[in-house]
Amino acid sequence: MSLSKRLLSFFLALSLLLTLVGSTLVYPAVADAASNVSMSLTSSNTLFVNETNALTVSVKANSPLQDALIDFELYNSSNQRVMQKVFEHQSFVVNGQRLYSISWKPTQTGTYTLRIGIFTSNWSSLIQWENSVATFSVQPRPVAAPSVNILASAVEVWWPAQNATVSGVQPFKGILSGTSLSNYQMYWQVDGGQLNLMNNSSVDSPHKESLVNVSGWNWRGSGPYTLNFVAKNLSGQTIAQKQVAIYIGASSQTAPVTPVAPATNTTQTQTTQTTTPPPTQISAPAQTTASPALASVSGLYVNPNSPALSQAQQWLTSRPADAALMKKIGDQPSARWFGNWNNNIYTDVKNYVDAAASANATPVLIAYNIPQRDCGGYSAGGSNDPQVYRQWIADMARGIGNRSAMVVLEPDSVALNDCLSSTDKQTRFGLLSYAVDTFKANPNARVYIDAGHSSWVGAQDMANRLTQAGIARADGFALNVSNFYPTQDNVNYGTQISQFLGGKHFVVDTSRNGRGSNGQWCNPSDRALGEKPTLNTGNALVDGFLWLKTPGESDGTCNGGPSAGQWWSDYALGLAQRAAW
Repeated sequence: MSLSKRLLSFFLALSLLLTLVGSTLVYPAVADAASNVSMSLTSSNTLFVNETNALTVSVKANSPLQDALIDFELYNSSNQRVMQKVFEHQSFVVNGQRLYSISWKPTQTGTYTLRIGIFTSNWSSLIQWENSVATFSVQPRPVAAPSVNILASAVEVWWPAQNATVSGVQPFKGILSGTSLSNYQMYWQVDGGQLNLMNNSSVDSPHKESLVNVSGWNWRGSGPYTLNFVAKNLSGQTIAQKQVAIYIGASSQTAPVTPVAPATNTTQTQTTQTTTPPPTQISAPAQTTASPALASVSGLYVNPNSPALSQAQQWLTSRPADAALMKKIGDQPSARWFGNWNNNIYTDVKNYVDAAASANATPVLIAYNIPQRDCGGYSAGGSNDPQVYRQWIADMARGIGNRSAMVVLEPDSVALNDCLSSTDKQTRFGLLSYAVDTFKANPNARVYIDAGHSSWVGAQDMANRLTQAGIARADGFALNVSNFYPTQDNVNYGTQISQFLGGKHFVVDTSRNGRGSNGQWCNPSDRALGEKPTLNTGNALVDGFLWLKTPGESDGTCNGGPSAGQWWSDYALGLAQRAAW
């Protein structure tokens, strides 16, 4: 055979080989010591066949990256590539961290491996390649038996009654007969519109409830408006629903304080909390001048003495436009923080909860006094002794009493514990567990343990930590407190954590995340107010989008800010100016 024919045969064979193995090409990994980027999976490594699964990967750059390509590839056990997703024009600051979400619908069960490559723009050179970032198991989804007997269950609407004439803020109330509140979700909708999640209440008798302002309902004149109450099991399946017609207008009718059980439900018994004052957000709310309207609409307390409203009052004459922007912040309900700066924690908490009760609203309180708080950072401090801390928690709970409250426990205490010895970590988990039990002795308190944010601790690791902190007895966990990460990123992260915790609920701080995060957490520039606080999130796992950080209070002496927690009017003004609403 001539040389030219041998060369032709060689290149034909090479071409065929590349065609066969092109989908299994593996880039050489750079040396570990030279790695510029760390990557880790933050979503579950168990996926379901023939379903769209969300994979979430955390990528952190240890040195700056400019205009890079990030290539995500999935391979099956035969080393064949089955999925590829590329993100272009990706830039990172030093220690910058970002979550990437990838949707994938596998068509076969088995084991799959995630590989990630980082390239310069236009694929001109390889920066880093990781052959095994994570391994996934794709399985059929187990078929769960319905948690509720559909045939034996029916929605009972306590309020509004059929053909009731209502106005202002109304408490919509209902139950799924013969079923524990924890076994189903209930929603309300009007005229076939959006489903709105209702909250659990134990006042008078256990039921589901939402406070709804019907003042703006005018598209049908005085009515009738068709309300639909929809009950769903924990898998999201509709199991029962009921409609009632209502009319809008002045009326002497009010929601009954104690619902009367229907005659057909004579076998059902409920325990009435006779010694517990009813949570004020459940009672038919009275309109007062002491509390802005949104407090009644959301059920959350707006502090009329907040720094934002005080600032608005100061600027009312000299800077009226800026005063209006300050009022934009002050009119929203936000949390009140309590710590070692409170000389009498019982009195301070009691006075605050008393004020909320008088405004027919639920206060949001944050306990922030854990020993070795903030690992010596800008917010360092806290109690000096575990026993003193337990007494402090007991006094705070005593100030709340049996009234309605939402309590967030110790921001950063679970995510930021690397400064602690193994013994001190166990002490901290024990203190958090004690706090959960102490606050939950009040049946009207909802307690959430802080769990960091979407770009910090992996979901399974965080779930393990929360378990040690007593999450099983809490209502859930809190995310993004005092941080800036986008709401949806935190919802995705919270959903992943919840999967490891048997469906635990959570809340998200949206106070300053209107523009997301720029990689900084301490008074970053050009941020904006996020979504307004609400308990009707449209997501069965998310109990609330809350303002847990007061917009305008400094994160610490960084980027020109005053000490942590101090009011900074210029920063607050910028947040309000850049808000999308």
